[in-house]
Amino acid sequence: MLTGILEPTNEPYAIAKIAGIKLCENYNRQYGRDYRSVMPTNLYGPNENFHPENSHVIPALLRRFHEAV
Repeated sequence: MLTGILEPTNEPYAIAKIAGIKLCENYNRQYGRDYRSVMPTNLYGPNENFHPENSHVIPALLRRFHEAV
């Protein structure tokens, strides 16, 4: 993992994800913690589907959060 060349159009996004992973790794090592980095594999954007049975992870979670409030 993290050994290949970053895809140019997503490089800033990839760097931010890598920074989060490295932050967790180093906090764990330095402070004896067990932090985890979780990154859903799909994006949220315009025209997203919020249907409870066939939406992606992020829209489904947003809908559930909204309904819970």
